[in-house]
Amino acid sequence: MELGIIVPQRKGHLIDFDETAVNDLRWIIKLKSLRFTLKEIYDIISLRRVSNWVEPEDIEDYIFKLKEKKGWINAELLQLRDTVEKIDEEINSFSYGMNHQIKKTGVPLKALELLCCPCCNSQMSVEGAGISGKYIFNGRLKCECGYEIEIVNGIVITKNKNESNYDKPDVTRELYKDIPADLVTLFQKSYNYMLNQIDKIDLKNKVILETNVNAYFFLYTNLKNIRNNDCLFVITDKFPETLYMYKERIEFLGLDLDILYIADAGSDYPLRKGCVDILIDFFGTNEYCIYRHSFLAEDILKYLGKSAEIIGTYFYFEPFSKSIKLLTKEYPENYEYNFDIQKYRESLRRASFNVINYEDIGFTKDSGDNLAFSFHIKDEKMSLYSFHAKKNTN
Repeated sequence: MELGIIVPQRKGHLIDFDETAVNDLRWIIKLKSLRFTLKEIYDIISLRRVSNWVEPEDIEDYIFKLKEKKGWINAELLQLRDTVEKIDEEINSFSYGMNHQIKKTGVPLKALELLCCPCCNSQMSVEGAGISGKYIFNGRLKCECGYEIEIVNGIVITKNKNESNYDKPDVTRELYKDIPADLVTLFQKSYNYMLNQIDKIDLKNKVILETNVNAYFFLYTNLKNIRNNDCLFVITDKFPETLYMYKERIEFLGLDLDILYIADAGSDYPLRKGCVDILIDFFGTNEYCIYRHSFLAEDILKYLGKSAEIIGTYFYFEPFSKSIKLLTKEYPENYEYNFDIQKYRESLRRASFNVINYEDIGFTKDSGDNLAFSFHIKDEKMSLYSFHAKKNTN
């Protein structure tokens, strides 16, 4: 009615849809079914009103419009068929991925030289090993001093279990859910920065360590983007359940990588001292400090080699933010200097690391209604600081 396509009679405040208006409505419904737009329908209805379909030229004009619409629809059908074929190809490619045989992995044999007793730093002997190909899937490693660890389904499990009552394994990745798009964008910007820094390093024969992956796990989503990955990855977390979950997901990716998984709730890993070349620290220190009153790099310094590098992203709030107080209320074990960028930089310097490159990724004032940042009070800035640090060899 507003466009004038139907013109019913008005009787006071009432509208009378007489036979003419009803016929117009029938035409409108028919033309809509023929994929005509409202503007096109208006033109055709106007043509009908003027000629009453008795003028040959008007009839030819209408037939031309019908043929033109048919041509557009046929062209659209071709595009739709092409789109359907592409959708089928995409379904088949992912169906193949879902159905392809997944290659199980375990402790890489090349990682045995790294596994040492954290008590006396001695090599350990392997007992009852179940070996297939280049992996150990089950067995025990013992030290003469009495220290012992198990290999269960391809994961090294120490006796150092989680004792915190404020944490649990995130096997369904709840911490990733309901994160706002702008925060996800900040994540990706930090990923891009870190990948760019990693790409500058010759990774051949390097040992790359990422810890505390129960919260966020940088390598998991970026393993396929790391070039020249002829290296050994070491992944640690306090929860075996989390490591098993990620191990299965990484196996699904079908990447031929050497990955050593270690389940240990502390910072005394069964690793040889000075064996780590690169520490990946994406939220790792933040997660670590929620349950410990010290900084990660200082606590695991003995495992970082003389020329070790740290590539990471640290999350921080402005001084005296209420969010930090709420964090400590929710997690009483939280370190008072957690999410404090100044204190974090000082910890790097104490560990003899110099920041050679950094980028202020940005901030969010609203991290959404999710489990991961339940302590973040809306309108307070939570910033991301990405950096590349090298150990001072002087």
